Amino acid sequence: MSAERSAPRPMVVFVDLGTMLSFDQLAACLHRRGIEVVHVTVADNLLARVSSRVLYDQSHYFSTPEDLDSILGALPAERVVDVQCPEFLLDDVIHAAHRAGFPGRVVEALEHRFTWRDKLVVSRALTEEGLPVPPVEPLLGLSGPQLVHDLGLPLVIKQRIGSGGEGVRIVFDVAQLDGVVDELGGDPEQLYAERFEPGETLCYAAAHHDGVVTEHAVYRTIQATAAEGPSSTIEVTDDPEVARVGDLLVRQMKGLGLVNLDLVRDKQGTPQVVDVNLRAWHSIVALGAAGHHFVESYLECLGVDFAQPRRPRPLHGREVHVFPDQTPRTGARWPTVRRFVGDWAGQRRVLPAKYVAVQLLLFLRRLL
Repeated sequence: MSAERSAPRPMVVFVDLGTMLSFDQLAACLHRRGIEVVHVTVADNLLARVSSRVLYDQSHYFSTPEDLDSILGALPAERVVDVQCPEFLLDDVIHAAHRAGFPGRVVEALEHRFTWRDKLVVSRALTEEGLPVPPVEPLLGLSGPQLVHDLGLPLVIKQRIGSGGEGVRIVFDVAQLDGVVDELGGDPEQLYAERFEPGETLCYAAAHHDGVVTEHAVYRTIQATAAEGPSSTIEVTDDPEVARVGDLLVRQMKGLGLVNLDLVRDKQGTPQVVDVNLRAWHSIVALGAAGHHFVESYLECLGVDFAQPRRPRPLHGREVHVFPDQTPRTGARWPTVRRFVGDWAGQRRVLPAKYVAVQLLLFLRRLL
C-alpha cells in the first residue's frame, strides 16, 4: 500500500438530531474526496440508521450530552478538521469538543459560530456594523400594538435560535400574535419580531477563512419546499450588490468554514440581510451543477491539502433542482418519478453514487 493511501485521513464530524439533507450531501462529497466523515446522531429509526451507515465512515448514536462527550472523546482528535452541527446543538458540541481535546482551530471555529447563533443578537450586531438589516424588536416586554407601531404589518416572528426555516411565522393581524407565540414554544424571551420586507428573496453562499472569501455564489429561490423552508429549485445569478453585501459581512464576521445568507431586496433596491447560517446549506451540491465547487473551496479553507482547488465557473441563469426534491408530494406518482430521474440526470456528475443510492431508497419508501 502506498504511503499516500496509508496516511491518516482528515476527519469531519457531523452532529445532528436526525437526517439533515445538507449534511448528508456534504458528507458524501467529502468521502468521495478521501475525507473520513463521522456521523453522530439520534437516528431514531431503522431507515435513518441504514442511511447513516451507507453515507458515513462511522455512525454513532447519542441521547444525552454525556453520550456526546464519550463519542467525541473516542475519536482521534488530531485528525479532526471541522465539526458541522445545527445551531441549537452548538453549546453541547463545544463542551464535548473541548473535553475531547479537538484542535484549537476547530474549537475556535465552533465558538465563533456560537456567537452568531442568536438571530436577534446577530441582527443588532449587523446594524451596528452598518450592514443593511430590517428593524427588529424583542417580543419580551412589548405589546402587540407596540410592535405594530414600531415595525408595521405584516410582522415576521422568529425564534432567536433556529435553522432550515423552522421557527418562522408571518403575522398579518395583531390578533394572531398570541397564537403564533404559542406555536413557537410559548416563551416570548426566545422570540423576536422583524419588519416584513416584501421584495425578491436572494441567497448568498460562501466558503471563507479569517475574513477571506475563497468562493461565493449568489442565487435566487425559484421554488421552496415550504413557505419559509429551504430551496427546492434555484437559479444562479450575477448580482454585484448582493455579492458586495455578502463579502462585506464575511470580512467583518471572520471565522472559518461555510456561510449562507438570505437577503430580501427592499423597495429602494437595497438587499437586506434577513438570515445568517454558518454551516452547510440545502443546495450546496446543486450549486456544483451551476459551476460552483464549494466542497473543494471548503476543504481549501480548512487547510486540507488534497488536490488543486477548482476555480468556479458560474453559469448565470442556470436553473437547478435540489436533489432530491423535498416538496411534499400531491397527486399522481408519475410526475414525482419524472422529477426524481430528471434531477438526478442533470446533476449526475456532482452527485456521489452513495448519496444517490440512499435517496433512491428513501424515495421509493415515500412513493410506496
